[in-house]
Amino acid sequence: MQASNAARVERCRICGSGGHGVNAAGNRVTVVGNTIFTNGRTTGAFAGVQCAGADCAIDGNHITNMLLGGDDVGIDVTGTSNLIVRNQLSAPSTYVSIGAGNTIGGTFATPSTAGPWVNITF
Repeated sequence: MQASNAARVERCRICGSGGHGVNAAGNRVTVVGNTIFTNGRTTGAFAGVQCAGADCAIDGNHITNMLLGGDDVGIDVTGTSNLIVRNQLSAPSTYVSIGAGNTIGGTFATPSTAGPWVNITF
């Protein structure tokens, strides 16, 4: 699913896209509360959420089973000034790849010791 400037992708079920689950290619994109699974393909690197834009929010998504290519990423952010919080990530090759200049709530594997803004990995 491609999201351009000021788009909002909310409460969607995104499965089997053959590429990125959500591609936030524009600025000010909000990706919130989605279930994103089994995206990518057997060659190449794809992400559950890929964000190349700026001033985007990636919040409260459940991203799972991104192992189709063996080198996929749960959340991949190459843009700047983005916020990444409260996501749940399971079974990617890499949970998150966040470039400099972004704000992430951290990643923890133990929810009982994590704060309310962290991204949970399992």
